[in-house]
Amino acid sequence: MSGQDLPTKLKTFDSSRLVVWLAWILSIAGCIVLFVYLTYIRAFGKFGFSESQDVWGQFGDFTGGTLSPILSFLSLIALVLTLTLQSRQLDITQATHENSKAELEATRDELRRSADAQRQTATALEEQAKHAIISAKLSALRAALDVTSETLRQMQSVGGYSGSPNIHQSLIARKETLAGEILKITDNLCGNRTETQ
Repeated sequence: MSGQDLPTKLKTFDSSRLVVWLAWILSIAGCIVLFVYLTYIRAFGKFGFSESQDVWGQFGDFTGGTLSPILSFLSLIALVLTLTLQSRQLDITQATHENSKAELEATRDELRRSADAQRQTATALEEQAKHAIISAKLSALRAALDVTSETLRQMQSVGGYSGSPNIHQSLIARKETLAGEILKITDNLCGNRTETQ
């Protein structure tokens, strides 16, 4: 295996592969333990249990001296594999966390833009409602002015000024008042448009 392949293999290392590697390490350790015991039995030919502490001490020294370095090395390999997997999972977790932070920030920005758009829509709707009210008021004033003007025309065509001069004067005053209100509203609208432009 070349030096460039190791980083690639470590990047693809996951928990299922760790389990396989640990199973292999345990199998190898079991085989080695069995081999050491069989070697001791074959070399010293003792199949039975001894009652002498010296024999048990020698057996312990032999197996401990033989198995300890080998099992320690296999434990070290298992530890390195586990640490490699944990490091990789930590990197993945950190990358996921960074992505989550970026997505959260993008969501916040989108919510800010949405809130701004909603405020602008609400302002536009308020302006439309104001204009609708003003338009309705102008229509009502215009209709009242038309009715008043028509009444005055009818009175004039019938020659009704002589019989009711007070009504005639009140209709003229009403017509002037209505026309004045219409002019005032249109002047305010024109003034507001000039200010906003």
